[in-house]
Amino acid sequence: MGNERVVAGRYRLDERIGSGAMGVVWRATDTELGRVVALKRSQEGDNGQIRREARIGAGLHHPHVVTVFDVVVDKEVDEDERWLVMEYLPARTLAEVLDADGPLDPGTTARIGAQLAAALTAMHERRMVHRDIKPGNVMLTEDGTAKLTDLGIAQWAEVTHTTSGQVGGTPGYLAPEVADGHDAKSASDVFSLGATLFAAVEGGSPWGESTRGPFAQLRRAASGVTEPMKRAGPLEPVLARMLDKDPARRPSAERAKELLDAITGDSTPVFSLPRKRKRRALALGAAAVAIALVAGAAVYLTRQTAVPGSLGDPRTADPCSLLDAAAVASFGEVTSDSEYGEFLRCGLYIKQSAEDQDLITVAAEFDQREEYAEQPYTPGQLGLPQRPPEKNGRCVRSIALPDLGQVKITTEHKQKKPAPLCAVAEAAFSNALAVLSRGEIPRRHEPFAKESLARLDACSLLEDADLTKVLGVAGMPVEPKLGGWTCWWEKGKVEAEITFSRNWQLSPGPDEDGEQITIGSRTAFVETSKAGNDGADVCTTRIVHRKYDKKAAWNDRWDELVNVAVETKSDPLPALCAKAVELAKLVERRLPPA
Repeated sequence: MGNERVVAGRYRLDERIGSGAMGVVWRATDTELGRVVALKRSQEGDNGQIRREARIGAGLHHPHVVTVFDVVVDKEVDEDERWLVMEYLPARTLAEVLDADGPLDPGTTARIGAQLAAALTAMHERRMVHRDIKPGNVMLTEDGTAKLTDLGIAQWAEVTHTTSGQVGGTPGYLAPEVADGHDAKSASDVFSLGATLFAAVEGGSPWGESTRGPFAQLRRAASGVTEPMKRAGPLEPVLARMLDKDPARRPSAERAKELLDAITGDSTPVFSLPRKRKRRALALGAAAVAIALVAGAAVYLTRQTAVPGSLGDPRTADPCSLLDAAAVASFGEVTSDSEYGEFLRCGLYIKQSAEDQDLITVAAEFDQREEYAEQPYTPGQLGLPQRPPEKNGRCVRSIALPDLGQVKITTEHKQKKPAPLCAVAEAAFSNALAVLSRGEIPRRHEPFAKESLARLDACSLLEDADLTKVLGVAGMPVEPKLGGWTCWWEKGKVEAEITFSRNWQLSPGPDEDGEQITIGSRTAFVETSKAGNDGADVCTTRIVHRKYDKKAAWNDRWDELVNVAVETKSDPLPALCAKAVELAKLVERRLPPA
């Protein structure tokens, strides 16, 4: 195989840069995009391993995990030969660093460990288990960035292989329970990370030298008796906890990150990932149709960053800073709309004629990145602007942000009439790109009122026992979105969602906002609708938390709403709405005074 080979008609192989038991890796040039990538091919033609690594990697876009872009087949050579296309990282593995330079000091080791623990935290939140953390699978750049690589034996946590008779992982870094034949869990990853950091600071595996042979290391691992620490210093108590023989006594990956951060004095962001499932947004009724409820995880970036376009803390980032009325003034009379919808949204209205409803709406919002984006995302950099054609009376422009989430600009006509939607979207988007290029997204000018829902966490308003009691389903996984202002639960055929939003004063009636009821001391509205994907019934109880005054758009009186939505595939509407109301009653009791 020579350097002149082009794989799949696109990737020119430039230099072989590594090989191991699982595959051989080349530095290559993507001739279509003009960028350097890494290509990996299985050593033994094990395309199952390549496909598995591609599937796992496709759901991971994290600054401390080597990014998987694609998997391609070189049909000119062999239709069964698959290549994994990955981010190229000019770096050495931790194993190479230790071989060349010797053990690291405790502070450097802790900084590397915190980055890897942040990656594991995000993976474990998505129920992924790496299963082979070791120095050879940790990449280190010259600036100290650490990235996990090699997802060839990673798996979703709910998948087990106990009947295979095989032990997954590398003997020198296996957790005792894995060495004893049990499936690897998230606690096993924490142990392997601890073993990797042990090697970084002590110079060798906690199960002794590899010269003793893999079976000797396996027996030592099964016993749970590690080598004594001599150089760890302040790291020793943290490593001791991570290397505890009992998985239940080990810290979670998130807690391990916090313990390692405490040693360095840093605050490493987690950058949570969206869950691996195709989900449906629960409808909130006609007034909220234009506001898409999207998948995502609540992520908080507390450390300031100078990277252009960084979102930072979603709770303090100002979506209104992305919009400028002057940028779209040529299309008509512009009115600002800072209050309507969710807290991650801001908007404009463009009046095109004397007719009251001849309006183009412009919405800027922070959203979770697309799970299966057409363009690869590079952590730490703004993504490529996305400009799809108008579809179903809407025009959308979007761009992935360097730390988390994306910015979306959406335009549509209030009455679904023909209008220059994409021209308006492009003008608004150009202004947003200019703001992003100048630095971090500006913060909100005014703090939220102390009575505002914006100071609450939606996920704190319902407990597992509540969902079990009302919906009859126990252990529903919880998924917060950006900012923690929306929380979603789903298991089997049952879904529930809490969303905080803002609206003009609601009105009762079948053609308005639904049936008006009283819950506790608050007014509420019960409304039915259809879910977007399959037309399933949804019932939403909208609790009016508080009323407040602020001049925005054509209104100066606003309601903050807690929207409690329930969807099941089996309940008739009356039973469905009874459940939505019952959950809303539990939520209302936990709300602070308005």
